[in-house]
Amino acid sequence: MLNSAEADSLMRRARIKVRDMINRVERGEVDHMVPDAYNVMFMAAKAALMKRGFEVASHRTVASTYRKEFIDKRLISPEYEGYLMKIQKYWEKEGTPEAEDLDLARAERVVEATHKLVEALAETMKTKSEEPYRIR
Repeated sequence: MLNSAEADSLMRRARIKVRDMINRVERGEVDHMVPDAYNVMFMAAKAALMKRGFEVASHRTVASTYRKEFIDKRLISPEYEGYLMKIQKYWEKEGTPEAEDLDLARAERVVEATHKLVEALAETMKTKSEEPYRIR
């Protein structure tokens, strides 16, 4: 298995960055929220995959493996299916004429989605269970 401590450290950094994002949006600071959300989601997905023994480096590999391992196997709620892809699309548009404006309300939704996904992925790291996520 890959270095479990490295995966745990990466997830800790993702959780710290989410807390920072929450604090910033509470202060009304929305600059760089989309790239930050994308990087944090990527970091959390990579950490959870590493914990499961995957060696993933590229964003494309992380995204496709995330879908196969967590969404298709229903190890996390189906509501998270589009989170990583959606934020990636926003991120790819950053700095272009197609970039969407980010007001405070939208920034709050981005941060909330990021926080929920990070926590769901962190939860998968606590157990070796292959039991599908159960909608309660």
